[in-house]
Formats: sequence, structure tokens, C-alpha cells
Amino acid sequence: MALGSNKSAAGAPPQTLNINAASKCSSSSSFLQHGSCAGVSKPRALLPQQPPTSDTARKRAYPHSTYSSSPAAAAAAAAAAAAAAAPSGSAAAKRAVLCMPRAPPSLFDGLPEVNTCSGLPPFSYGQLLQISNAQAAEIRALKAAQARQAAEIKALKADNAALKADNEALKADNAAAADLAALIPKLRADHAAMGETNASQAATIGSLTAELGTLQGQLRSALFDAGKYQAAYNAFKDLAVSKHEAAVKEAEEAIEKWAVHAEQLEQQAAQAARENAALHKGCNELTFRLSNPPPPPKMQPPQQQHGSVDDVLGKSEALLVDFNKLSQDYSQLCKRLQRRDATISRRNATISQCNANISECSATIRMQRAELHTLRPLQQLARGNGAAVAAEASMRLSAHTRRRGSVPWVQPCKSRLSVCTKAATG
Repeated sequence: MALGSNKSAAGAPPQTLNINAASKCSSSSSFLQHGSCAGVSKPRALLPQQPPTSDTARKRAYPHSTYSSSPAAAAAAAAAAAAAAAPSGSAAAKRAVLCMPRAPPSLFDGLPEVNTCSGLPPFSYGQLLQISNAQAAEIRALKAAQARQAAEIKALKADNAALKADNEALKADNAAAADLAALIPKLRADHAAMGETNASQAATIGSLTAELGTLQGQLRSALFDAGKYQAAYNAFKDLAVSKHEAAVKEAEEAIEKWAVHAEQLEQQAAQAARENAALHKGCNELTFRLSNPPPPPKMQPPQQQHGSVDDVLGKSEALLVDFNKLSQDYSQLCKRLQRRDATISRRNATISQCNANISECSATIRMQRAELHTLRPLQQLARGNGAAVAAEASMRLSAHTRRRGSVPWVQPCKSRLSVCTKAATG
């Protein structure tokens, strides 16, 4: 039957091969078997399913062997292979066997262009090359699709890993949510307890607010008193310091002036003492001369006695004049000494007055220092009162903010002149 079909195909005109149709086929075997892709959904098997022998397989795969002696022998071998490979039955008789050409068409000059093996239209070498190229393009497309599928697989694996990580994170979140769900009843219980505590603290807050107002009033009063004490202390301190500085400066200037004046008086007193000593010396000499007169001159003869008496009288008058002059000088020196003594006494009195003034200024300075020492405890007392009231108020406020229970009321310290050392209880 296969040979009969080949004979009928040999008498028919050769059919042209549509390469575009071959490129659209799902496989080249279907195109080679049917000649087109129309009505072909799946490729049909060209060979039987039973395992053939090695010789039979060689003859099936290469019916037109290059080692055949002639075309007739090749055709006979192809017919024998087809007859041996054809199964029994009407369906098996219709199955064709594809035989590949022996060589390029240029080598078949003079031979009939008929495929005696399958009865299909003849194929040239160029057509087969085009079919091979189409198959190679299909293979490349399949490889590209395979690469894309591999990339998609990698992306899917990465997405799977990300999904696993997200799943782990979701598990952790679910665990945390479970913990939070377990904490919710406890928080509700704590909220209920806090509501009861707030209800109990509402009354305490009212009493604390009133007490806070009282403490704030006391704090303002203490701060006002401290401000007054501070202002009075500053004013008195400034006044006392200014007075003290002025008095000290004035005393220093007076002491300096009196020291200069005393030095001048001492110099004048020394000069007067030296002059007084010189005058006393002159007076002593005059007194000695007056108390010890010179001896009388010797008696001369009467011829010369008259002249000597005149000389003695003249000398006596001269001595009397000198004595009177010395007496006047002595009286003047005595008066000058008296005046100098009076001046020295007055200057000594002035120096004593300066010393008294200096002592008075020193006493005033000591008194002002004592007053300053007296005012310092008052200032410290005022500061201590203000600090104590402020500390008590801040302590009670902090105790109120720290605790939740009621705070017992404590009598506040009302003293403004003594430091409150009592600590708040409760």
C-alpha cells in the first residue's frame, strides 16, 4: 500500500511547499507529514511505537543512504523499509514514513524529483535549510521563553522568600497582638482601679486646693516681707556705707592735714627752741656781765685823774646804754618766748583736738559696723522665712503630685520672724 501510494504520487505533478505555513506550525514533523498546518492540532508519529531492530532503525532513519549503488536500489530499500515498518490494518496503511533526501538537490540531476518513501511533495535543500532555520528560530524562542520562565521562577522564589519573611513578621505581630490582647483585661482592671482612685482623690484635691491657696498667700506675704527687709537693709546698708565712707574719707583728710600741720608746728617749735636757747644764752651772758663788773682802773697821778674820770663816766654811760639795750632785748626775747610758748600750747591743743576727732570717727565706724552686724541676722531671718515657706509649699505640692491617696492637713507655719524648721508630715 505504501508503494502504491508512492506510485500515484509519482504520476501527480509536484506540489509547492509553503515556507510561511511551515514557520507557523507547532512542529516541523507535522508540516513534513501533512504539507500544511491546517487541521493539525498535535504532531503525528511518523514511525511505529514498537522498538525496531538496529538494521530496521537505520533503514528507517536513512532510507536514501549515500552508500547505495543506484537510485533503483535506494528506492527498493526504501520500499522494503516502508513495508517492514508498516503495521497491519487499514489505519496503519494510511501512515506515511518520511525519508530525508540523500544530498542537496544539485546532486540529483536527471533523477525524478519524487519522494518514493512518503509520497509527499519533493523538498529541495534550500527548503530544508529554511525549515531548519525556522526550527532553530523556534528553538531560540523556546530557549528565550525558558530563560524568561527561569527569571520568573527566580522572581517567584524571591517573592516566596519575601512572603515567608512577611509571614514571620505577621506571626510576630500576631504574637504581640496576643500579648496586647492579654494586657487589655489588666488595663481595664487598672482603669477601673484608677477611676476609684480618682474618685477618692477628687475630695483630696479640693482640700489641697484650699490649703494651696493658704500657702500661696503665706508665700506672697513672706516674699513681700522679705522684699521689705531686703529693701530696708539695702537702703540702710547703702546709707551706712556711704556715711561710713564719707566719714572715713573726711577723717583721713583731716588726719593728713593735721599731720602736716603738726609737722610744721614741730619744725617751728624746734626753731623757736633753738632761738630761745640762743636768747637764754645771751641773757645769761648779760646777767653774768652785769653781776660781775670789770675791776676799777688804777689810780693815776692827779694830772691824769681828770681824764680818767671822764673816760670812766663815758664808759659807764656806754655800759649803761648797753645794759638798757640788753634789758630791752631781754624783755623782748621773754615776750617772744611767751608768745612762742602760747603758740605751741595752742598747737598742742589743736593736735589734741585732731586726735579726739580721730577717736570719735573711729568710734562712729565701730558703731556702724556693729549696726551692720546687727542687721545681718535680720536679713538672714527674712531670707530663711521666705525660703522655709517656699520649701514647704513646694514639698506639699510635690507630695500631692506623687501620691494618689489623701494627704492629711498640717497646720502651716505662720511665723514670719523665725525660721520654720517643721517638716510636712504625711
